[in-house]
Amino acid sequence: MSRMQSTRSTRAANGGISRRDVLRNTAAGGAALGAYGAGLPLFNIVRAQDNKITYALFGEPPGLNGFVYTEIHGNVVTTNIFDKMARIDHATRRIEPEMVEWKNEDPLTWVLKVREGIQWHKGYGELTGEDILYCFNHVQEASTFQKGVSHFPVDHAKLRSKYVVEVKLKMPFSPFPMVTLEYGGSVMCKAAHQEMGDQEFARNPIGTGPFELDSWVSGSHLVLKKNPNHWRDGRPYVDEVLYRVIEDPSVRLSSLLTGEIDIMPRPDPKDTPRFREGGEPGIAYQSVPGWNWDYMDFTFPPYIAADFPTVNVDVRRAISYAIDRQTIIDEIYAGEAIVTDNPVPPGYLGHRPSPIVYPARGDLAKAKELMAKAGATGFDLEVITSDKEWLRRECELVAAMLSEIGINMKIRGMDVGTYSTAWVKKQFQADLEDITIVSPDVDSTLWWFHHKDGIVEHGWENQAVSDWLDEGRAELDPEKRTTLYHNIVDAVLDDCPYIYFNHVNLVYLLKDAVKGFHGGPQEHVVPLWDVQWG
Repeated sequence: MSRMQSTRSTRAANGGISRRDVLRNTAAGGAALGAYGAGLPLFNIVRAQDNKITYALFGEPPGLNGFVYTEIHGNVVTTNIFDKMARIDHATRRIEPEMVEWKNEDPLTWVLKVREGIQWHKGYGELTGEDILYCFNHVQEASTFQKGVSHFPVDHAKLRSKYVVEVKLKMPFSPFPMVTLEYGGSVMCKAAHQEMGDQEFARNPIGTGPFELDSWVSGSHLVLKKNPNHWRDGRPYVDEVLYRVIEDPSVRLSSLLTGEIDIMPRPDPKDTPRFREGGEPGIAYQSVPGWNWDYMDFTFPPYIAADFPTVNVDVRRAISYAIDRQTIIDEIYAGEAIVTDNPVPPGYLGHRPSPIVYPARGDLAKAKELMAKAGATGFDLEVITSDKEWLRRECELVAAMLSEIGINMKIRGMDVGTYSTAWVKKQFQADLEDITIVSPDVDSTLWWFHHKDGIVEHGWENQAVSDWLDEGRAELDPEKRTTLYHNIVDAVLDDCPYIYFNHVNLVYLLKDAVKGFHGGPQEHVVPLWDVQWG
């Protein structure tokens, strides 16, 4: 995950072969993977009788402090170190109490009652309302990423008693439990964080979760040990979790087949049919529809010159018509995704069967017509992406598609830290990436990206959309909310500040003797406290 790949541009050569053949060949060319081994240390230490589980991470966490952005692989680990104030039941989409119970006394007042008797790891004592209050205050005072993403409605919090915290909001916010208490609901130990500070705490996290950090060898692996004082009766079932950092999917697969790991995410799509069809004895296959989307987006003035071609709405519409979304699904994800042209997945309030406007196979004639209308031909477009290998291949495929309407797409691959900085600071012409949605509430699919004050909007402003998004946050009636979000999606489809490709299934391979593992729809949330050997 951390290696940089050189900038690369791809143009389709379509003489004498079909468009689909061009795109297929482009994807295949981009799918070459590193040599087996890749210099990674090999472990052969995990056996069922030892009551240990080994999980493969596709990148190393930058840290394990839940109040500093940890990327997907960091969250995969911290899920099992930190409990939350509330947690989503992915099967029912309901929000359930975990560390606190809550009641809404009035539209602006939420009262949180802490579960008594929960113990911090490594002798730091009992969780109390002081810890909850400390976390609310730390988000505001240190302006952590949660302040803009999940704690934005919070005005202040105060302690009512040892186990009761009052939270006052700036405005009514109906998804408060789901967004603030769940996604923004990690709780760190006040005493430990004050003692260590952010950096040391990120390497030595103190949580209340089912596992506690035992050791971390940078570039190699992390070991979590069972928390003997966990409040969940009888859980976790295993005594140890070993996270191995294995970036290359071919090495992850080899490690699974040779017994060096037990669970792996993100198999290479070329291997997917073999396992999906049960072609490997002893290996189970899980595929879960994801709360996510792959997308392309653009910057707008003042972050880009007013005369740059993508500022013209017809160019953006042309790009959306030029995208063959079904080919992306077939060639990059081996069919493990569904086509979309909008960000609201199935099961969410306001979802409509997709695509709504832009055909699954694209419409090249319409795309060329719009490019001619815009007077935009033969221009270069630099597109940034992170170091997820499947997105690099997706970029090459999309580059081939856009070459057919006269756009020379130049791919600029970045390590994840550099990419995240460029994305948030709006330092790009266009961007191709994926997003995991932080909650099952439709607000999380739209507000951050399309409200004029959203932290990842990139200069596109539509006052009507911003007003509808604000209304949607305060509205409790599902039918009225649905109408608002349909209006928002229609405006986004018309103007294309973001262009959506698909909702991707999350695929896991695991030893079939591993029981209790249920991959969820959020890639960054992988709980292991129910896992055991059958």
